[in-house]
Amino acid sequence: MPGSSKRNHYMKPRGLFLSPRRYICASIVHKCRNISNSFTCGELALATDQKGRKYLFELKENGQLQLSSGKLLHSTIIAGCPGQYFKTHLGTTDLVVRRPSLEEFTLLMTRGPTPTYPKDILAMIGLMNVNPGSRVIEAGAGSGAMTLHLSKAVGHDGTVYSFEVKDTHLEHATRNYRRWLKSQDAQGSSWPDNVQFFHDDLGNVTQHISKEVDAVALDVVDSAAVVSQVAQVLKPSGVVVAYLPNVTQVVALVDHIDRTSCLECEDVMEVIYRHWTVMPAWKKHGCRTSLPLQEHPEEGNESTASAQNRHFISRPKHFQPPHTAFLVQLRKVMK
Repeated sequence: MPGSSKRNHYMKPRGLFLSPRRYICASIVHKCRNISNSFTCGELALATDQKGRKYLFELKENGQLQLSSGKLLHSTIIAGCPGQYFKTHLGTTDLVVRRPSLEEFTLLMTRGPTPTYPKDILAMIGLMNVNPGSRVIEAGAGSGAMTLHLSKAVGHDGTVYSFEVKDTHLEHATRNYRRWLKSQDAQGSSWPDNVQFFHDDLGNVTQHISKEVDAVALDVVDSAAVVSQVAQVLKPSGVVVAYLPNVTQVVALVDHIDRTSCLECEDVMEVIYRHWTVMPAWKKHGCRTSLPLQEHPEEGNESTASAQNRHFISRPKHFQPPHTAFLVQLRKVMK
């Protein structure tokens, strides 16, 4: 059909939204790669295919990434560098392999309970005013997502005390935390080992912690039942942020502290955001749409003129993150 050769030329990188020039350049990245940035055995890698699907795996000496479209040897990845294109042994699938971010790891890691999502974690850390050197209590380790972000926030001079009453949850959190640290050590990153896990509830918090803490992150079913215990080890003006899926839990917590606690409710919020699709439009035969080039674009507006020569699609994505939880910010006051 007319334009079929052009369609095949352009459609290969379409899923990753790359131009043909970028696609060709990616194949020669290894010629100028920085050896100090190369992959090593034992670290985590993230492969993304042309449809945007992501695969998290650990690099092993004799390992391989097995997909329905073929396999990719770990030794081939280690010989390359992060951000490089690789093909499976069938030659039909192009994969970009790189190191995962902490956010991507917490979304793709092995889960036990449903993890706290990054959008809520980052908001909670901001509300708690966690800084390098802070001492923080985490109630409900879950799968370890909040644990890892708190570990990063408090740094080498801080400490995270993570309490979990369920054996399986504590096992998942500890395993994911150690898995991330192992990957960081393998690539030579100085990640702080600053988390202490306790298989206990907050009723015994004073038995494990003798000094006051700066903030508390609560992710438990009944926050009202434990908030008084954590208030005992919280510094004056310290902050507690509770992660509560249901508004009835919010009402119960606010009612409880209003009657019995030295904490005051400062804010109740819900984190909502939208993903957008912004990409060049495509004609039915596979070519990108374009308008005639301007002969004399205005000086200083070359980028604007270039953008005006192409049709773009700009709309919210079909799937948007649903409601996850309410965040309740409490502060300790001296009455």
